[in-house]
Amino acid sequence: MADFNRGDHFPVDPPTRDEVARLFDACGTTWTGRRDACLLMLMYRLGLRCNEALTVKYEDIRTIVQRRMVEGQVEENKVQTVRVMHPKGWSPKSGKDGKTRRPARPREAGLDTKSIDILDAWIQQRGDHPGPLICTNKGKRINTSHVRRLMPTLARRAGIPRRMHAHALRHAFAREMLEEGLNLKQIQHLLGHNYIATTAGYVEGLVPDVVGLTAARGSW
Repeated sequence: MADFNRGDHFPVDPPTRDEVARLFDACGTTWTGRRDACLLMLMYRLGLRCNEALTVKYEDIRTIVQRRMVEGQVEENKVQTVRVMHPKGWSPKSGKDGKTRRPARPREAGLDTKSIDILDAWIQQRGDHPGPLICTNKGKRINTSHVRRLMPTLARRAGIPRRMHAHALRHAFAREMLEEGLNLKQIQHLLGHNYIATTAGYVEGLVPDVVGLTAARGSW
C-alpha cells in the first residue's frame, strides 16, 4: 500500500496545557503509572526526545549549586538537574573525520518543583539502583515501541480525541518556552538542536504576527 502522507509536512499542533494535564492524570498512581508520568515529565518539562528520555540513567540526576552576586554578596541556589549524555546524533567519533555531521553535545536541564515531585514519586517506586531511569520492574530499559503505544492509550483515557504522540510534548515545551519569554537561541540549546533553523521550524506558526511591527516604528 502506498504511503500517501510521505513527504508531507503537517502544521505544528502541540497539545494544550489542559490536554497535557489530562495526560498526566491518566497515568494514575500505580507502579507503571508513576514511571509513565516521569517519562512524560522528561519530554514535556525538559524537552527531551523520546529516545533521549529513555537513555537517561539514574546516575544522570544530580544537584548543582548556582552562584550569583546580589548587592555585593554571593547568593547560592541549589538546582536539581538531569543530564542528557546521549543526545540524538551522539557518537564518540561523530564529526571527527570532518565528513559526518556536526556532533551532538550533551546538555543539562533543571527540574522545577512539580517535576521533582513526579521524579521523587517514581524513584520511591523504582528504587535508587543505577541504570536506566525509565525501566521495567527488572531494571531493563523501556523500548520506544512502549511509548508509541502509551501515548494513544493515555489520550483515550484522558478523553482527548485527536492524535497524540511523544514528539508533540517536545513541541509543547518549545511553545511554552517561547510564551514564557525565552529567545530562539535559548530554546535551541534546551532542545539540543545543532541548527537554529530546526528550532525555528518548531515554533513556526506560534510566533505572534510581526508584519506590522516595522510600520509602527518611530521616526528616524
